[in-house]
Amino acid sequence: MESGYDTPQENKERIESIDGNRVFLFRYDLPQAPNINPNSEVSRDELVGSWFTDSTKSLKTYIKTRPPGGSIVVVEVPKDKLEKLKAINHPVAKDMDIEPLDNYIVPDELLVGAKTMPLTVPSKSPNKFLLKDWASVDSFVDGIVRQLKETNS
Repeated sequence: MESGYDTPQENKERIESIDGNRVFLFRYDLPQAPNINPNSEVSRDELVGSWFTDSTKSLKTYIKTRPPGGSIVVVEVPKDKLEKLKAINHPVAKDMDIEPLDNYIVPDELLVGAKTMPLTVPSKSPNKFLLKDWASVDSFVDGIVRQLKETNS
């Protein structure tokens, strides 16, 4: 079966620790983002700061649809805990609009040691990155990936 919207595939490009026991997960953190979704009965408060992806492609796409001024958060998670952390397995998140194979809900205890890097890509729009900013967003994320691979080898 082909990969596509209805047939997602596991992320084969995720970044793992050199020993293969941990996986790096990413999120774009916007402290000024509202915590409540007015169209939902479920408060996002309990999940804000917990959503991560193992896909740098998904991270780049997400950043491009959000306002500038945030930070990229990177956390290492033991590989044997990934399945339990999938958003599709979370009691609140499972009914939300999620990507079932690359969205994870990371509990606070696993966020210890997370690295936060301000996204230093400027944009002339305060609401979202402009199309002309997208290559810079991609380069910034790629730089983080290179850095992780270099310090992880």
